[in-house]
Amino acid sequence: MNAVSRGERRSRFVLLGLILLGVVVVIGSLGTGSVSLSLKDLWNGFSGEGERLGAALLWDLRLPRAVAALATGGLLALAGTLLQVVLRNPLADPYVLGVSGGAACAVLGGLLLGLRGSWGPGVAFGGALFSIFLVA
Repeated sequence: MNAVSRGERRSRFVLLGLILLGVVVVIGSLGTGSVSLSLKDLWNGFSGEGERLGAALLWDLRLPRAVAALATGGLLALAGTLLQVVLRNPLADPYVLGVSGGAACAVLGGLLLGLRGSWGPGVAFGGALFSIFLVA
């Protein structure tokens, strides 16, 4: 038999609770909006038996929004954790390290040089990358 420590059991319990909470939040986000959808409407929309408006709301608007929000939150959490692990600093975040300031400064410089707004994300990434290289 494999002996599982008390801390490991607790970690598994917390992880399971967070996964269940995530599922509840996604289901809640699918049901809320300008037009409320009940659990029955959601079930019918997933099974294809519901009305066209409910299915269109579910598949075309709310499900992509919920998945994008879940993925964005998870990736931001992962990025923060990796930043703290790589720099070996539990207080490391983009504001303390100047990464967000470097990105903002690069965007401002790009705007002053006449670059269009569509260049903003790329210039911000370059400025953030430059500033993280200066810090690390």
